[in-house]
Amino acid sequence: MGLKVLGFNQDATCFSVISPNKGVTIYNCDPFGKCFELEKSTGNEGQLDFLVEMLFSTSLIAVVDKTIGASNRKKLKIVNTKRKTTICELTFPHEIVDVIMNRKIICVVLNSDQIFVYDISCMKLLRTIDVRGEKLKYVHKPRTARAIDEMGVKVALSSDNSSVLCYSSFSNLDKDVTPLNNIVVFDALKCEQIKVLPAVHHSNVACIACSSDGTLVATASEKGTLIRVFKTCSNDDGSNENLVSEFRRGSRPCHIDEMKFNDDNTLLACVGASDTIHIFHLPSTLEAVGTIDEDDLLHQSAGSLSSSITGFQHISKGFANRFGKMVISKIPTQNQQRHMAYIKIPENIKYRIGFPKEVPNSIYICGEDGNYLVYSIPTDEPGPCTLTKSNTFD
Repeated sequence: MGLKVLGFNQDATCFSVISPNKGVTIYNCDPFGKCFELEKSTGNEGQLDFLVEMLFSTSLIAVVDKTIGASNRKKLKIVNTKRKTTICELTFPHEIVDVIMNRKIICVVLNSDQIFVYDISCMKLLRTIDVRGEKLKYVHKPRTARAIDEMGVKVALSSDNSSVLCYSSFSNLDKDVTPLNNIVVFDALKCEQIKVLPAVHHSNVACIACSSDGTLVATASEKGTLIRVFKTCSNDDGSNENLVSEFRRGSRPCHIDEMKFNDDNTLLACVGASDTIHIFHLPSTLEAVGTIDEDDLLHQSAGSLSSSITGFQHISKGFANRFGKMVISKIPTQNQQRHMAYIKIPENIKYRIGFPKEVPNSIYICGEDGNYLVYSIPTDEPGPCTLTKSNTFD
């Protein structure tokens, strides 16, 4: 195994990677340089595998060493990088699959689809959310940890002040086969549910992102062709309209690895198993929009065309449908938005993305080819991003 990129912290001031020779290394973004190294265990010559989550500064990180033994995969360490000391260790009943945190909250996700919510100041357990257990109350099946290759619960956490936790949950609880396509919006500070966004996709939610202020959540399904953005707060008028934007990433299925909002919620970027990083423009006002059913619109267009053409007793249905599709393609609908900017990357190399808070209209990317790159995002008209800075790391 070569380099493995673990990703940026919330404000993109640093990023972490796994090196087969050095273990976990954390790099500062600006100025670029190595700032911390967590050396691999003595005598371990196998493939390294870690989970690492960082706060806004690198003085505190959460680490799960998944390299050796099942017991290590259940153990979380909180490490002070300046003192190079372990502050605390926690052991869980099942394997840890994700860790997210801000300055107030840390959430640990297990492969049993449980989420443990802690107060990070004292590591007091605030709540255990048992997503799979809630499902099994209805389907009456014995509880087992999910298989590694199955889709599990996806989580995202906003910044400190709001600490909004969004996680995927099961819908259609009265059926044996239930997709993970509901999104639960949870106040992690008050430990209470804010709202549920039902069936945001037809299939499982494969990727989720929460805005820094906790007002927006973005979702992508296993298919990865559509990205939807929803409001997490309650509507002032009491309505149930939650959809803010719907973006079409592409027509080919693609697993989306990561999505990120910029600091002022005007941009959303996504990266996955394709050769393009997409950057979408979000509306300036958080007004919900409804989706338009293309079949209904096509029927209306064809019918309108048939009734408006004079001098013909009959009109080909196929011609009417083709003309209707042309009409649809010209109608600017919210759910048909494409990217406003993009970056071309090698298709077979995994990249991670980050929006720097202190550098507007820029995006940072780091890849498993050992490249850390800074791009300027176009503001005048849609188009490719411009490379402004590059560094290499190992």
